[in-house]
Formats: sequence, C-alpha cells, structure tokens
Amino acid sequence: MSDTIRMPEIEMLAVSSFEELGAKMQRATPWFTMFLLWESPNTEIEFLAKRLRPLVDNGLVYLCAWGPGCEEMHDAIDQIVTEREQAGCCLSATVMSTSHPDESLGDALWYFNTQAVPDDPEVFANFSRYAVAIGSEESSRRLKQALIRQGISGRDVS
Repeated sequence: MSDTIRMPEIEMLAVSSFEELGAKMQRATPWFTMFLLWESPNTEIEFLAKRLRPLVDNGLVYLCAWGPGCEEMHDAIDQIVTEREQAGCCLSATVMSTSHPDESLGDALWYFNTQAVPDDPEVFANFSRYAVAIGSEESSRRLKQALIRQGISGRDVS
C-alpha cells in the first residue's frame, strides 16, 4: 500500500473576462483552489473584491495570484474574509491567498502545485484545482507554456 497523496488534476481555463469564469467552472466538488493570472485593468480593492466574492462564496479555499495587481487580489480576499467574519457568516472552510509579484510565473505555479493545499482533511478529500488565465490569448498561452515547462499535467477545459 502506498502512502503517496494523490492531488486532483489541475484544470486549465482561459476566459476573456472575470464574469465568464463562473459559467466555465464545472465543478464536481464543494471546494477548489485557484491559480489566477489576470492582468487586472483596475487594482482597486473593492473592484477586485466584487469579482472575487462569488468565488469565495462558492467554495474557493486557496487563491494564488500572479501578474499585475496580484497583491491587491490577495488584499481583496483578506477583505472578503474579514467582511464575512464581521457579519457573523461562517465560511465553509478556511480561505487562504498568496500573491507572487516578485516570482517568475514558473515559480508561482510550482508553489500552487505543491504548497497551495487545503489544510482541513475534509476539504482536502474533496476539492478541485484550477489554473486560470483571464484576458488576452497571450496570457492563456503563457500559462499553458509555463504549466508544461513545470511538468504540471492538467486538462484544458476552456
């Protein structure tokens, strides 16, 4: 018997806008982690939080953000969690986020693939993983190439 932990396959999504993302994510699990490459046109925290709230409310447990505005995406997740806690709302699981402004895309993907793991055993037993590029076809191409260079196998569900 092997003690190897089997991680869910990473599903690659490329969408033209954040609003398109929800419709493309066909999850069979209650929770998910996400690597997000989005060159946000606006890095105001509330602008980002408005787009990220539905993800948190629908089971996002770990967000790794890379690209321009990634630090603000991390801050927006913190704001959403704080809002939920202050309102007395219980999140279905602990929500974590990281931003990787000073790392290569490959290094940030390595982190996502190996370290962005739910710590709750119930969540770990039933989560999906997504690598998402929002915006240009160039962003999608960069993400796909970086996944290949890192030796990360996944499934393109765009």
